[in-house]
Amino acid sequence: KFIFFLRYLLSIFIVALVSFLTIPHFFDYKKKEKTIKTYLLENYGFEVKKIGKISFNSFPTPNLEINNLTIHYGSEDINLNIREFIVYPKMSGIYDFQKFRSKKIGIHDGNLNISLNKIKSLDKLFKSRKKMSLENVDVNILDDYKNIINFKKINYYNYGYKKNIINGKLFNKNFKINIKNDFTKVDFKLLETGISASLNVLKN
Repeated sequence: KFIFFLRYLLSIFIVALVSFLTIPHFFDYKKKEKTIKTYLLENYGFEVKKIGKISFNSFPTPNLEINNLTIHYGSEDINLNIREFIVYPKMSGIYDFQKFRSKKIGIHDGNLNISLNKIKSLDKLFKSRKKMSLENVDVNILDDYKNIINFKKINYYNYGYKKNIINGKLFNKNFKINIKNDFTKVDFKLLETGISASLNVLKN
């Protein structure tokens, strides 16, 4: 009887868990756009100018997938076009959007355009304590609206074992950057070329 009771409790738990992760698939997230936009602006400084479809994914970790975003950060001189923006919310906020909070965000397959004189403005974003990742993001640095340098397929995490390591492609070569000492030291390597540099970053 005890084993039967345990099986009964286990079956109830499984049904409850499956329901908990399945029901959010049927919510109308179009009605939640304003809340999401406000949250991203107040917590990340992302001003969402355009937003596409929003859908819920249960696996591998419950998340909201937002497609085709256009974001301004700080000013129109810093803009992001993102094919896939992932928000990993606290589940209590999915059922009650007044409590909407994210555990981390991920920017996948995007394009960042930034004016040369606005690069310092990214400082606050990269130093944010809120968990964030970039995957496969192209970064174009502009001067008078002309491209002066392009970084391709940038990957960056501000948390975990990959924290503050940037890698990607520059001049069709793989590069790696280690950011150290609270962003005051930068180690740069252009892999397979023997080119490397260590920079001490001044406050200004």
